[in-house]
Amino acid sequence: MRGQSRIDDRFIVDALKAGERAAGGHVTVARYEMEPKLELVTAPTLIIRPTDDPFAGPDATKLAARLPRARLADLPGGMIPAPDQLPDEFARLVMEFLDE
Repeated sequence: MRGQSRIDDRFIVDALKAGERAAGGHVTVARYEMEPKLELVTAPTLIIRPTDDPFAGPDATKLAARLPRARLADLPGGMIPAPDQLPDEFARLVMEFLDE
């Protein structure tokens, strides 16, 4: 859990720096309608599903089904900050995809 503590510390510092605007990114992401744009994605796409992320994890399969050249890769134990939480495992998935 030592690594998780550092991640939490960074999130707190970022939120304090942002002040009243700290939630702005979440609001912006929630308002963005991605679905109409999916058909425009024609490139091979890697979708990394953090298996323990209650928000992105469940929707990853639906997203992959909408992208004809998508590859879905599970990141066991991953949560919301997966790249920070499991950087080696995350990088391995990306490198495997790029090597294909």
